[in-house]
Amino acid sequence: MTDCDKRIQPVIATVLVLLCLFRGYAQAAADESLQQISLLDEKYQQLMTAYYESIPGDPPLIVDFDQLLSRVESTRETQHPLDAIRLLASHLDYLAQSAEHPAIVPLTEFLLEHNQSRLVEQIYRLVEDAGDDTNQAYIDYHLARYFSRLNQWQAVIDRLENSFSYLSGDDSDYATLLRGGALQYLRKHRLAMESYARIPADSKYFIHAQLNTAIASIRQGWVTEARLTLKNILPVAKSGDPEMANRIYLVLGYALLNKEYYRDARDAFRQITRDSRYTNKALLGIALTAISQGDYVGGLNMLNRLKAAPRRDLSADEAYLLLPHVYQRLNQNNSVAASFQEAIDYYQTRLLELNRVRRAATRYEEIELEAHSGDILLGEIRLPFSQHYPFYLLVNRNHLFYLKSRNNPRSINAAVDRLLPDYDAVLKRVLGDIFEKRKKLYTSYLNQSRYGLARHYDETREGAQ
Repeated sequence: MTDCDKRIQPVIATVLVLLCLFRGYAQAAADESLQQISLLDEKYQQLMTAYYESIPGDPPLIVDFDQLLSRVESTRETQHPLDAIRLLASHLDYLAQSAEHPAIVPLTEFLLEHNQSRLVEQIYRLVEDAGDDTNQAYIDYHLARYFSRLNQWQAVIDRLENSFSYLSGDDSDYATLLRGGALQYLRKHRLAMESYARIPADSKYFIHAQLNTAIASIRQGWVTEARLTLKNILPVAKSGDPEMANRIYLVLGYALLNKEYYRDARDAFRQITRDSRYTNKALLGIALTAISQGDYVGGLNMLNRLKAAPRRDLSADEAYLLLPHVYQRLNQNNSVAASFQEAIDYYQTRLLELNRVRRAATRYEEIELEAHSGDILLGEIRLPFSQHYPFYLLVNRNHLFYLKSRNNPRSINAAVDRLLPDYDAVLKRVLGDIFEKRKKLYTSYLNQSRYGLARHYDETREGAQ
């Protein structure tokens, strides 16, 4: 196996892991931090309960549930989310009197977005006591979605168990999709595929279900079945959801590349549009297939395009490491040396930027998760976050930061002052862990480039003798 071949296989394996609709944490490397984050969340939930119970008196002019809804909505639009949540929490008696109201469900969805799980459980019990099976089922449904973000897959299945008969339309189909994803992560692939198969062809989630079915097939080595599944849904995706079509082509391309169907893989990658968030992975896929076919000029062109791509991600980073090996296959010795040196300079620059961002005083409240990827962007460095850690770590910390600025009862302020430094310490460690992983990666790339350049000079001298 050549050096170039050795570089290709890990890239293919990494990309395939990242394409499932429901992704889990890279948990083994972060178990200690995850346990500490969970303990901090317990303290946060206790603090929020105390905060809501500390509200002095009732705000005026709220006399019924509809008026409460109006006030909550206007507060959401003009103030911090916690102000709306606090208003809602201080009027749970109105929710108890209107447990059948359809607005109960979107309210719980809003609360879960802000990790108010304990408050949602209170509302759930009110609805359960009122005997409203439909609202209870829909709260279970949103709790299942919440637990899926936390990788609590058995909790997802448990919450959905008695809900399906009350869910309708898209919600029922998404619940079926969610159950399949949970089973898939629990390695119950056949049951997962049976769940996906229940989603009708006219559902907006049919394509998602079929894509997950294909990925389950790929992971079990059934590439032919996966290929047929993906080709069957491509016409629908292309007409209704071009970005989903791009995702399907990417899955198909890397599956075919992994099985050494190079021409078909290359054709799949070429279908991905230039404005897609998958463009860099597609360019890398085309480069890898071209190299594997012996089309080194084609591979060279794709890697140069990838180097110039505006989005800086790991696919673009990989291009610098692969490029010198392509020049070697083309016997362009001067370009080999120059591209190895360019790679060395690039990875040194990335390491310097990484260290600069790491040393900077990070304002944690300004960190935002990119919705579709779960990445955070610090300076010019894009780093994975929600693939490793629960979303609520940032949510809770930002809520505490906001509470610190408010005029609260002394006991609440004292609790915030105790808990906020703990969150900052965990975030510092979590970000340090993420930075360290990326540093090791760039350092590995840098060392490989240095070694490649040194070996190239040795081989050149030996050839001249």
